[in-house]
Amino acid sequence: MLSQQLQDALDGVVNGTILESTKELAVRVRLAEHERADSAGLSSLEFVAPDGRHQSHGIPLSALGELELKPSRGVITRLNGERVNAIEAYIRDGVLPDSVLAQVKQKLIESNFTAPAGYRLEIGGESEKRNKAVGNLMTYVGVIVVLLIVVLSFNSYRISAIVFTTAFLSFGLGLLNVFIFGHDFGFIVIVGLLGLLGLAINAAIVILAELKADAQAVKGVEQDVVHAVQRCTRHITSTTITTVGGFLPLILGGGGFWPPFAIAIAGGTVLATLLSFYFVPATFLLMAQRRAFSQTGAEKRTGEMGVASMSGWGNK
Repeated sequence: MLSQQLQDALDGVVNGTILESTKELAVRVRLAEHERADSAGLSSLEFVAPDGRHQSHGIPLSALGELELKPSRGVITRLNGERVNAIEAYIRDGVLPDSVLAQVKQKLIESNFTAPAGYRLEIGGESEKRNKAVGNLMTYVGVIVVLLIVVLSFNSYRISAIVFTTAFLSFGLGLLNVFIFGHDFGFIVIVGLLGLLGLAINAAIVILAELKADAQAVKGVEQDVVHAVQRCTRHITSTTITTVGGFLPLILGGGGFWPPFAIAIAGGTVLATLLSFYFVPATFLLMAQRRAFSQTGAEKRTGEMGVASMSGWGNK
């Protein structure tokens, strides 16, 4: 309030216009030049209290502090060679920038704000960094997809389609958890969702590897598919429990930074695990009934059994 009064006294306040010939000129009301020419005149500048007191004589600036004249270099802020006026704000502790930005945008919409001719409005800060991060990630999505297809080494487009569909659905489940717990979508949530994709893909690969190793499951026999999933249930469940337990302190710790990240991974992992147990074998079964998959791991298991038999015969 004091800063605003000081600015109004020195720079002035536009209070009306006058018409001179064909031009409309603004009328700016401010202190006389001799009252703002030196520090002595500024020291006697009077302020009005916020509660309406001291209206008769006001509070002099000299009673609030000391004036000191310091030289400084004038700086014209530029961005990419263009002059800019940066509007910044300090937010309270525990408040995420994205929620504040959403309120500011809503107020701009309600006030029908439009930038003057020759000006444009750009939003930086956390929102800008998030958009750049998403753009960089999307740039390399094609390369990542190709690498994943090679690394998966299933030698099957159908298996790769199941894995990628599971990863895509788990991404949505992670966002659902963030929404349910009332957190805002930000850059740290994107990082958590990327970690969730890895966990979801891992669970899908474990189940698919077990299914493809079963001679009857690859042919679409429902009972063998169920038994194959049951054999790997303990491994996937223990991984999910340890993941949730590891991120639980970050969730309970509170704050606006770590909880969205932890909830996106931990909560998404729980739902992604359930998704893997139901979606992956069901999709595998439907595909196998239409056209059987090639079995993997059969030769290795047969070889191990043969070595064990010969070793037992030699000992006898």
